[in-house]
Amino acid sequence: MRLALITILILGRVIQTYSQDIELLTKQTKNPNSTEKYSVLKNDENVKQGLYEKRLSDNRLILKGYYSKNKKDSLWVSYNPNGIDTTSIRRYTDDNPSGMWTIYDDQCRVRYKFDYSKYDVVEYNWYATSNEYPILNDTIWTVSNIDSPPLIIGIERPEQLLYSYLRYPLRAFEKGISGRVLISFTVDKDGTACDFKVVEGVYRDLDTEALRVMKFLEGNLFPAKKDGQAITVEYFIAINFVLT
Repeated sequence: MRLALITILILGRVIQTYSQDIELLTKQTKNPNSTEKYSVLKNDENVKQGLYEKRLSDNRLILKGYYSKNKKDSLWVSYNPNGIDTTSIRRYTDDNPSGMWTIYDDQCRVRYKFDYSKYDVVEYNWYATSNEYPILNDTIWTVSNIDSPPLIIGIERPEQLLYSYLRYPLRAFEKGISGRVLISFTVDKDGTACDFKVVEGVYRDLDTEALRVMKFLEGNLFPAKKDGQAITVEYFIAINFVLT
């Protein structure tokens, strides 16, 4: 009993000392309009320590995770803008991706799982989408079923990254021109994207902008897989320009 009491007293002192060494900060951000809340060391407010939360202006939670000495640690969870539905669960160790990452679709179903210990996709669910893609074998293109498409690990679809960089061309905006631009390109066995082409265009300025944002795919893609092997595929991304 005495040993247990001593242990509790020591633990209490550690917690008290730890709490005295950190303070809570709140920071406003504009893109999107949100609030970050996190703890930092009192002697260095540039070092995050402990729980981190990011909430929209109406207090809906969109991101939650933990820092250890300014490095991402443990589980990080991203939420749909509704603040309820999970879009991804990621794990970090010493600021590096680790363990199993789970990515969800817009219906809260598991889209895929990526295991960083194997550095591979261990589960991919197509649901109602087709898994038929043009595949390059030597110099011949054929259409075949694949196991998983090219991915940016951490988000459901590569185009979700591009929309954060998209800018509505002024001339098209002033003329009230909107529409969908379809881009095709090749993703090779090491995840390199090349040969971007406008398959279906709308207006020159919109087509040019859609091609411009494709550069942000460089260095971010994990290759498509078939029978456990990386393959070269033709991939399509539709960029929607919508006037609001």
